[in-house]
Amino acid sequence: MSPTEQLIDLGIFRGLPLEERTDLAAKGQIRPFAAGETIALRGQDVDALFAVLQGRVKLSRSSLEGKEQTLYVFGPGEPFCLCGVFGTGRFLADAVALSHCRVFILSRQEFDRAAHDHPALLRNMVEVLSGRLRQAMELVESLALREIPQRVAAYLLTLPADTPQGCNDPAQQGQPEPGYPVELGMTHRELAKIVGATPETLSRALRRLDEEGLVTVSGGRIRLLAPEALRQRAEMLS
Repeated sequence: MSPTEQLIDLGIFRGLPLEERTDLAAKGQIRPFAAGETIALRGQDVDALFAVLQGRVKLSRSSLEGKEQTLYVFGPGEPFCLCGVFGTGRFLADAVALSHCRVFILSRQEFDRAAHDHPALLRNMVEVLSGRLRQAMELVESLALREIPQRVAAYLLTLPADTPQGCNDPAQQGQPEPGYPVELGMTHRELAKIVGATPETLSRALRRLDEEGLVTVSGGRIRLLAPEALRQRAEMLS
């Protein structure tokens, strides 16, 4: 899919006429970022909307002591820095590329023009903001009420399936593996920051879920063996 086709298909543009989506795609810019590169810092002034086209971007905040809490991880198609078109116009957290990324940037002026002509754009943004609010509430609940294994289980269930291809396709094998692999898209160290744990504690939690027959971990890849049982595990409160 070409960059223009990716932009035209962005969920935030849903409901807009094809000509308008094509025009917005042409008026924005696409910037590449290397893994680990900072896209924007907390407090930085911005007047644009950002959306991930390729790769993953993490949004995090750090304490004065250097402790970091990852708030969100955005994948392809997801917008971020909504404050650039609503609210203060300043980044509320640090945005860093977790992998090689391509990011679409649309100015506030162009967004305002399109929103004025096509209210569907504002409805799409309200849906995004509602989803982010729900995610924030779930994060607070998880950090406050759940033990690390439950947090890990809950997060793993949000990940997309990493569909095998070619000779690794279970359908082409005589003995398909149980469950399915998930697309982590980050190191275990980054996953630890998301669930509010140290890497060592995360390793123990994954080992515990493995021993319970819920997941397998091999070479950095994670396979969910029993999604429904894992869901029940995630819902257990401390």
